[in-house]
Amino acid sequence: MKKQANYTRNFVFLYLIQYTTFAMISSQRQSFLNDMGYSLTERSLIFAMIPIMTIVMQLLVGFLSDKYDTVKKIIIPLVIGSALTSYLFYSVTVQLYVFHFAIALLSQSFVVSATDLMDVWVLESDGPSKNSYGFIRAFGSLGWSLGSFFIARIVFMAGYEGLGLTILLLSILIMILSITIVDNKKQRATHEMKQSVKINDIVTLFKDKHYLLAIMVVFAANLAVGLAGFTVVEKMLTLGANTFDLSNRNMIAAGVEVPLMLIGDQVYRKMGSVKMLLIAISVHTLQFVGYMIAPSNTHIILITLGQVISVPFFNIAIKYLLMHMSPADLKATGQMSGPAIVNGVHGFIHPLIAALLINNYTVNAPFIISIMLGLIGIYLVLMIRKNESRGVI
Repeated sequence: MKKQANYTRNFVFLYLIQYTTFAMISSQRQSFLNDMGYSLTERSLIFAMIPIMTIVMQLLVGFLSDKYDTVKKIIIPLVIGSALTSYLFYSVTVQLYVFHFAIALLSQSFVVSATDLMDVWVLESDGPSKNSYGFIRAFGSLGWSLGSFFIARIVFMAGYEGLGLTILLLSILIMILSITIVDNKKQRATHEMKQSVKINDIVTLFKDKHYLLAIMVVFAANLAVGLAGFTVVEKMLTLGANTFDLSNRNMIAAGVEVPLMLIGDQVYRKMGSVKMLLIAISVHTLQFVGYMIAPSNTHIILITLGQVISVPFFNIAIKYLLMHMSPADLKATGQMSGPAIVNGVHGFIHPLIAALLINNYTVNAPFIISIMLGLIGIYLVLMIRKNESRGVI
């Protein structure tokens, strides 16, 4: 039997550069729009519509990847689109609202879709890389931490135009790295008889009650995390945080994920996705409680260290769970479509919920909803475990 090539090192560098670029594209967007003089209402409309565009893009990308049996041929155009739109976004430093509105939507949906499709690429690879997802993803967290660290310094030294140029140059590296990795999905398609994926297949996927249960876990957990993440920033600002404090928290949040990401695959093989999810959501929920009662920004940063467990356990476990629950010919669709819809929905509503609760009650009020959602997530995972013990899954 022919030994499969090991592209783990290639994927490591790909994730490191991709997530560094992702952080630079996303982390400074709100500050840039504020500096351009756009009102809170104008900025909020952009951020509310980004998830809707992202849903459409991810559904399309997952469907096309399965239909045409390719990852690489879709990732490269996405990276090109992300690079060009992000460069244009940060390079036009005058008020052109319709332009910035449209480009922001495209830029974010391109980079999110490319990043998620890279996960599919790793998990569907034929060599050793597919069993090293956590290790590879650890370098994504490291990249996000590096991007968060350098972004403010690039803007300080070279302005937003310099940030746009940096994104463009890093995207060229991403494309070069992508070319060095084989497209196993395409290779398998040339050796296997496979029916073309149709829209009806996606509908069938969502009729699977076990797949839907897993997607409900994603929705509850990610809505809780998104709501808490938005509120944490507001609370830190209320407690006197500055841009440097917020940047440090982002850097620490991403950096502490790395150690367990590196060994996450070994943990998964010992514990399985269900136990990892129970631990992850439980720790997240404890963090929400901590954020709610935290009296200072120092305490908030200390509570953020809980992401050493919560984020890597959840990310690794949910990726493997969705991969196993998706049919063989709908792996990309199963891993991207469901999460795209629920993440798009929560991305649209969580800022609105947080703002409503903060304005009408206190800055701590949204954390109560996050805690409740965390408990719901734990209950749903217990349902999955019950089905698993019965041999249903």
